[in-house]
Amino acid sequence: GDTVTYRVLLAADSLFTAEAVAFAGTDTTLHWPTALQPDSTYWWKVEATDTAGYTRKSMNTHAFHIAATVAVVPGPQEPTPARLLGPAYPNPMRSRTVFSARLPRGARGTLEVFSVRGRRLRRFAVIGDGGEQTVAWDGRDEDGRPAAPGVYFYRLVEAGSGRSFTRKLVRLP
Repeated sequence: GDTVTYRVLLAADSLFTAEAVAFAGTDTTLHWPTALQPDSTYWWKVEATDTAGYTRKSMNTHAFHIAATVAVVPGPQEPTPARLLGPAYPNPMRSRTVFSARLPRGARGTLEVFSVRGRRLRRFAVIGDGGEQTVAWDGRDEDGRPAAPGVYFYRLVEAGSGRSFTRKLVRLP
């Protein structure tokens, strides 16, 4: 149930001789704050630190290439996970939490709560009204049994498009 802080380390070579922190935080949604140069290859890996100060870097490194010609074309803005599925409050929770979701008017979706092993505990139907909607969860599964303390995931799936957005939730004793 501890919070883990993630850092994405970025370098211009696979040896990470001059690495930079491209992102640091507890949310696993990455918003790239660094300007990247066209016609360049970048290498990245993840580092995680728990509340006790133990740090672990990913063993694998990954690369991506920025094309020589990059153009940004204005158009409709794709909703981000943070806009469609908000953070649960409170999180961590003890006996109750509230999820926030935002779907386009008339869009149908489901909000589901899963254990880390993939067992679905609860499922809620959501019909979009274009604004933010809230769904309360009392920490119980479909049969009314209380969920054990631990880490859970909640996911919003938009019917039709099939888009899904997932966030983490911690249940305290």
